[in-house]
Amino acid sequence: MNSEKKLQVFISSTYKDLIDERQAAVEAVLNAGHIPAGMELFKAGDQTQKDIIREWIEESDVYLLILGARYGSVDSELNISYTEWEYDLAGELGIPRFSLVLTDDYINEKVKKEILNISDIERNIAPFKNFRLKVESHMVEYIDHKQAIKGAVLGSLNNTNRRNPDLKGWIRYSDKVDEGKFYQLVKENQDLKDQLQKSKIALKKQTENLKQDDDIIVVEIHFDIYNKTTKINKNGNSYVRYEYSSSDVTKIDVSVNEMTRALLPVLIQYGEKGLIKREFDNILEELIFSKAGIRESKEYFNEKEGYNSDFKIPELDRLITQLKLLNFIDFNQSIDKDSYWTKTNVYIYITELGTEEIQRLFAYKK
Repeated sequence: MNSEKKLQVFISSTYKDLIDERQAAVEAVLNAGHIPAGMELFKAGDQTQKDIIREWIEESDVYLLILGARYGSVDSELNISYTEWEYDLAGELGIPRFSLVLTDDYINEKVKKEILNISDIERNIAPFKNFRLKVESHMVEYIDHKQAIKGAVLGSLNNTNRRNPDLKGWIRYSDKVDEGKFYQLVKENQDLKDQLQKSKIALKKQTENLKQDDDIIVVEIHFDIYNKTTKINKNGNSYVRYEYSSSDVTKIDVSVNEMTRALLPVLIQYGEKGLIKREFDNILEELIFSKAGIRESKEYFNEKEGYNSDFKIPELDRLITQLKLLNFIDFNQSIDKDSYWTKTNVYIYITELGTEEIQRLFAYKK
């Protein structure tokens, strides 16, 4: 692939239900070094805007569809949605197309989080079903959480570029260059990058007074000591009991980087659904107990000395909150109605900044 060739990627979808997914796709195209087009520049139902969309699709090298839960606004002349019209137009023009189709699990999660109203779901109407069948007859990636969009876009762009080596991209050396259009695209591309960078800087400023990276947090481990005693029961038989003797506290130093190294690589495997909090707690406890030289069972037994101890970390939730305040993790809740008692489970999932932190700490770099 010529690293100087930048493909113009037209991103098509319904709008209000897929704002976050569109943003993730835009970021992925920018990070791959290409130029996103389409986005929020157009309004469904405006004939003038429809003409502009046609022009942009004609000038694009690649067409990307994000198919969610809605069929979208319908063109009264063609009797199909504007999204389907864009998809068909790209096919007629011979523009390589690839599609990201959100899974039912993904859609259900959006409904649970009240990001999407169940009344807006149009997956069961005939036009949507027919459109989806059409889409699935070509190159498709199924998306079950938002973090998968970036990887899917990057992989699909690489495959499209490899299968279509004649894609011209920008700058089009074989054509007469429209310098005005080119510099307009460059400016829009740079503006988008600036917006993304400003957002990241704003988040950093919010956390600059918080402990992070190699900063040390002093963690207290509380433990109760139970002494081994021998008792005689009423039948004259001896038996062993461990009776409470005293309580004590030990302290260990743990850095924020140590916590993120232990937690984030596990968390990223669970995607947007996340890891149930009690399992997340266990991983963090194991890190702290290990640094203190305490066995993972949290319970230490010493037969020779004749005592055992029960260990606890009172500020465990505060440590987890620190990672939340650093924007590395976030929380989901789900109601378990299948159990005998209805209960709410808390899940912890990795954020986009958390994924970037993994790249900083773990990525194999050139």
